[in-house]
Amino acid sequence: MSEGFIDLIKTKLTVLVGFTEEELKVFPEKLLDIPIANGLDKFLNSEVQSRDFISNFQNITSPKWITYEEFIQFRDLINILLDDNDISILYNNKFISIYPYNHSFSNIDLYYKSLYEDDDYQATPIDEAINSVYPSIHNINGEYFISIDDDLLNKFVQYGFYNIDKDLDDKDELDDVSFNYSFEYNGDPRTIVELNQFVDSHNKQIIAISSTITEEVLNVVKALSSYREDHSFYIYHPKQKKKIISREKEYQEILNKYWGYDSFLNLDIYTDTRKREASKISQAQIIDDIVTQMESSIEGATPRDIFVTSSTGAGKSVMFQVPSLYISKKYPDENPLTLVISPLIGLMNDQVENLNKREINNAKTINSGLTPTEKAVISQDIKDGKIDLLYISIETLINRSDIQDLIGDRRIGLFVVDEAHTITTWGRTFRVDYWYMGSYLNKLRKEHHFPIVTFTATAIIGGPDDMYGEIKKSLNLVSPIQYIGRVKKDNISINVKKIQDDEKKKSGNDAISIKHNATLTRIKQVVKNEKKMLIYFPTVSSLRHFSKYISGLSPDLEDKVTTYHGQLTPEDKQINFKAFKDGNSNIMLATKAFGMGIDIPDIQIVYHYAITGNLLDYIQEIGRVARKEGMNGLAMLDYLPNRDFNEYKQLRALSSTKKNQLIDVMDKILTLYKKSGNKRHLNIDIESFDYLFNKDDDDQTDDELEKKVKLALLTIENDFRDKLNYPPFVSRPGSVNSQDYVIANKELINQIESPRYRGYFSKISNLENSFYQAIYIFRTEDYWKKNFSTISYRQFKFFLAKRGDEIRRDPILRNLTFAIQYKVIFEPSVSEENITQKLDNIISNTEKSLRSFATSQSHFTIKEFKSKLSRTMSIKDRTAEKYASIILSTLVQLDSIKNTRSITRYDNDKYKITNNYEDLLELLKDSLNKLINKVAKHDKGPFTNYYLPRIYKSEETDYQNILLGFLETFGLLAFELNGGNKPSISLRINSIAQMQRFVENPNKYNNKILTDQYFTYLRALEMYKHLFSLEVDGENPKEKQQNYTNEFWRVVEDYFFGQIPSKVQHAIHKD
Repeated sequence: MSEGFIDLIKTKLTVLVGFTEEELKVFPEKLLDIPIANGLDKFLNSEVQSRDFISNFQNITSPKWITYEEFIQFRDLINILLDDNDISILYNNKFISIYPYNHSFSNIDLYYKSLYEDDDYQATPIDEAINSVYPSIHNINGEYFISIDDDLLNKFVQYGFYNIDKDLDDKDELDDVSFNYSFEYNGDPRTIVELNQFVDSHNKQIIAISSTITEEVLNVVKALSSYREDHSFYIYHPKQKKKIISREKEYQEILNKYWGYDSFLNLDIYTDTRKREASKISQAQIIDDIVTQMESSIEGATPRDIFVTSSTGAGKSVMFQVPSLYISKKYPDENPLTLVISPLIGLMNDQVENLNKREINNAKTINSGLTPTEKAVISQDIKDGKIDLLYISIETLINRSDIQDLIGDRRIGLFVVDEAHTITTWGRTFRVDYWYMGSYLNKLRKEHHFPIVTFTATAIIGGPDDMYGEIKKSLNLVSPIQYIGRVKKDNISINVKKIQDDEKKKSGNDAISIKHNATLTRIKQVVKNEKKMLIYFPTVSSLRHFSKYISGLSPDLEDKVTTYHGQLTPEDKQINFKAFKDGNSNIMLATKAFGMGIDIPDIQIVYHYAITGNLLDYIQEIGRVARKEGMNGLAMLDYLPNRDFNEYKQLRALSSTKKNQLIDVMDKILTLYKKSGNKRHLNIDIESFDYLFNKDDDDQTDDELEKKVKLALLTIENDFRDKLNYPPFVSRPGSVNSQDYVIANKELINQIESPRYRGYFSKISNLENSFYQAIYIFRTEDYWKKNFSTISYRQFKFFLAKRGDEIRRDPILRNLTFAIQYKVIFEPSVSEENITQKLDNIISNTEKSLRSFATSQSHFTIKEFKSKLSRTMSIKDRTAEKYASIILSTLVQLDSIKNTRSITRYDNDKYKITNNYEDLLELLKDSLNKLINKVAKHDKGPFTNYYLPRIYKSEETDYQNILLGFLETFGLLAFELNGGNKPSISLRINSIAQMQRFVENPNKYNNKILTDQYFTYLRALEMYKHLFSLEVDGENPKEKQQNYTNEFWRVVEDYFFGQIPSKVQHAIHKD
């Protein structure tokens, strides 16, 4: 290996990075007489000092080398004695980001276990010193590997040890039996380590490399090919072929039984993305691939993941619902559960409702729209094996630190990410928690083996805006099978018109008036021709402004126009949606809220008032036109270049995180870390960051603040992870409250007010109605820091809940009665004085409606109960259904606590009750009586705050939760449950060295995620300019529009496969 090494040392000093101890030992011309093995110990233990080696660096007369570790220790001295051009970096270019550990320091096993496996370990100065050398250490298949701090090396000339000039052979196709190892890079450098380990441990193997890898990774493979010439490396280009499905008849039987169709849809799927060749591939083929991978996981093998893009209306849901039904029936003993992550509650509810209508009763959803009672019932049904298909939001999922709390010991058979583009487009804007999905899945897959299937209508494959690569990296997808749907829409014509000067003059050259007039003109044409048009607006305010404009100028059009946006109530959204869908209003003014899951097949025109987002958003939005088979549609835009493009810039500026905010966040974390005594775990009140994000918005809500803080933390965390493969900290949502409520009697008040403890408590108010006289805020986290910081805060909170021995020995904690706060606001016509009577009326009507079912001991459905309730209470069916659902859920929940077997719910969603059901309803009355007359309370403005002792697994707490959820559903009150006062963010500190350097030198900090977001925005802007100004010829306007449409779709298709027009690239470079 040492042959030719001298020729590679071309500068006075070369730094060797990523080589093993054995490799380093054979290289000649080492500058320093410091051993490779355990050499770093001499610095860590202060056995040697930089000044001892000054002469070595001053007297370099021929090219020499040092290790990376030596460079880190001597870098200040090197910066003084040598010029930058005297130094070069020689990498072991068989690796990226993670390199072999060269035994530079002793006791790595102890160090790794302490810092990476012991959550409560407190870092020592030596630990921090090692962290400053190696930002991360990894144990991969029993071998240690390290990451390096590239930022310290970037200013020097860099080159690789192994030759990368030799091209690899290409193969269009590779059968599974024709290679020994396949490699597709998913952004995780540990997979490159594993490829190296395979290469080193085998001889004469055929290794297939996916063509989707980047140039950087391709060079690594070339270096490996040069290093081991006995192996054969091939670049293969994944293709999708139409296959014969042996089990198609079985899938068709499921399809016919539940959906009533005799055959599956054929989808336009690219068979060769390089040549843009597409063919018809049946849904059954994708279904079979999913089933095959589910079976692989059940059999103990590692399944492949699956990535599908296909337009809405292509039956995406069927492609994972059929496999779930098939596997559940085929493997009843395994009892596999399918989890479906979906971004919208309405979308989840619609999916489950549609399945239930088809008599698929083993599907449910858990989301924030459900009451605690309903969630608990569903969770129990999952554990009991009654539910096999669960729709859930990512926020609901990741806020459960232990999945077993939700699913018990059920096996996860399939994990579906519906609308997977949300991982990239929403995860970094207003749905921050989508960014946590990857780390959550990594943790989940350590305990469960299952395939991940992602579905999205549109995704960019390759290039600088590569969404496929980002999704694959974020979710750590394993060798995904790809089904990429055709981008080009042959049935959608594009009509983009630049507003001319004469039209501007008619509106007095006022930009808003010009846009309003242009849009109103289009509406009048559509109404006259009795067509259906969807109009997109970039903001709610612009939509409302235009809506008022119509009302004032053309009131005759008001009944033809309806609206849809995020600030409407769910009821108004549904009413307006139905009016548009049914054709009662043929013009829909909408924002992005009119999007995912909305499928109206007969929209004839999609018009954009202005640009609403990036090019992906635009293509998705115009893709909502003409979904009906055989129908043609039109996408239209009348635009003012300066106004529209400037407004797009402003929208971006308002939503983007700033670099200085990230620096300030890091500074705050460092301050808190140091004040904690270098504790690895920090629980930080979100309001600690208030001053960083609240300068321009005095009315910012806690939710908005929490979102901004999470976004900033994740941007920092993931940027460092990308650079160093290990972030300086890991943030997690759903943290434990930093403060708690304590209710106190006279004796405890005396103890609380004593000098020893008064600093940990703040009195809220005196209490009425109770043995307790006062309510206090207890600064739990502060007390933990002072007295219990040897254990993690989560452990401390757990001990508090369980009243463990650690708590019973503490002189103040053992006396505290922690409380839950119910923050209740009664509806205007309701008060403590009359709510009992109102509950009695509800229970009376409930008893009347259930009586015949109890007497006959017959099975009944919610629908049947709803009908009786509707007649008894004289209410509408929709309201009756809502009430019926909560009544039955409440009875089931109360019955599970009392174990009276008064109500039974069956798999087919039928119920059976006994005459004892009245006893369960009496529990609600008893609970309300206790709440009003016996629970500690105080009034504060419009709220009445009730405080109930927080007892671990307390039935009383359960009853009050059920009661208040019941009363809220019936519109008598609204309530909020609080266990403390302020939300927190949980941080695990890994290393502070990198943050410290950038806080001290903010000009040197470059967050690649922010930079990439900026260039993505620039590309979108320049792509719009390019597309809107395409020049085409034509004999007449119709032919010219057709030619423009063809060219538009050609450019878009190229862009979606990573090809950026040279004109756009030039404009970006100029900017």
